[in-house]
Amino acid sequence: MSKIVMKKVLIFWAVVLFVLTYWATFHTNSVKFQNLSEEDYIDQTLNKLGWPVQAGSDSVFKPVSGQTHLPVKNFYKNQSLNLFGTYNTVKFTGFHTGVDIEVSPADLYAEVPVYSFYDGIIRKIEWVSGYGGVVAIEHNLGQINLIGIYGHLRLKDIAVKEGERVTSGTVIGYLGNDYTAETDGERKHLHFGLYQGSVVDLRGYVSDKKELDIWLDPTRFMRGVSAKEVY
Repeated sequence: MSKIVMKKVLIFWAVVLFVLTYWATFHTNSVKFQNLSEEDYIDQTLNKLGWPVQAGSDSVFKPVSGQTHLPVKNFYKNQSLNLFGTYNTVKFTGFHTGVDIEVSPADLYAEVPVYSFYDGIIRKIEWVSGYGGVVAIEHNLGQINLIGIYGHLRLKDIAVKEGERVTSGTVIGYLGNDYTAETDGERKHLHFGLYQGSVVDLRGYVSDKKELDIWLDPTRFMRGVSAKEVY
C-alpha cells in the first residue's frame, strides 16, 4: 500500500472516529437534559444566570432556610388563574410577566399581608392603572439584581417608604379589597413579578414573548431558592 493511500485511510478513520465521538457526547448530554428533575433544571437555570443555588465558599450570596420568604400565604396553592407567561386577550392583552396568587374564600374580607421576599430597597410606591397600589423593591442577590413587583396592594396602608431598606419577610402592605379602586377594579389577589435588572418596569404584560426573557418565572424561582412562608 502506497503512503498516499495509507494517509487517506488514516484520515478517513480519523473523521469517522471524530463523528462517532461527537455523536456519543451530544446524545449523552441530551439524555441527561431530558432526565433532569425540576430541582436540577432550576439549579442549572439559576447557574446560567450567574447565581449558584448550592452556593460555594466564594459566592457572594449564600441562601439558607429562612433567608427568602414567600410574598403571601398559600403562594403555591392559590395559583390558579393567571400564571407566568400566560397570554391574555380579555381586559389586558399580552404575555403575563408575573404570577397571580388568589386568596382563599376565608380571606376574601380579611387582612392579607404581603411580604418582601428578600432584603431590598423600596424603589417605588404608587397607584398604577391595572394594579391599584403597587410596590417595587430592588433585591440584590449578590450576582443577580432583581426588581420585585408587588401589585394590587391597598395604597393607604403601605407600611414602607420609598428609599427604605427592608429585610426578608417584612410586611410591606396588605392586599386591596375585592373589585375596588384599591385594586383598580380587579379581584383581590397579589400580582408578583421578578424583573432582571435595576430599572423599575411595572408592566404586567408584554406584547412580544421574547420580552419575557428579562423576567423570571416567580414560581420556579421561589422553589429554587427554597423560600419559606412567613409565620
